[in-house]
Amino acid sequence: MKITIWDILTILTLFVLVGVVVVVLQIMVNPYTAINPFKPPTLPPTIAIPTSTATLRALPPTWTPEGFTGEQPAVAGPGVTLAPSSTLPATATGFTLPTFTPTFTVTNTPTNTPTITQTPTVTNTPTRTRTPRPTKTRTPKPPTNTPVTPTDAPPGP
Repeated sequence: MKITIWDILTILTLFVLVGVVVVVLQIMVNPYTAINPFKPPTLPPTIAIPTSTATLRALPPTWTPEGFTGEQPAVAGPGVTLAPSSTLPATATGFTLPTFTPTFTVTNTPTNTPTITQTPTVTNTPTRTRTPRPTKTRTPKPPTNTPVTPTDAPPGP
């Protein structure tokens, strides 16, 4: 298989394409690089304008009275300062603070379940029953042994 001019041009195009991608990536990472033909303009320096800073107001220092060195007077007058009284030590409290701990207990609760009882219901429904009609039957009269009289005789010739 022979290498033609088209194969050489394809390989050369691939090398150029890889080179262009590398240059573009370098410019994207650092726009101030020497290979960038369109460098961004340099920014002017930040101007520091002197401003007056507000001074926070402070509370005046606190004054703490000093203890007496001598005997304390029985009654305090207008110019007499009393010594601070002593505080009793802490004692145990007679109660405890409630804490919430949920406790689940199973309790059997009776439930009212309605019971349904069915009572038979008697309904009087008239029913029609066909009663056969009495059929008329002819019962022949038993023959009597009576002589035939001329009135009963059929008319003759």
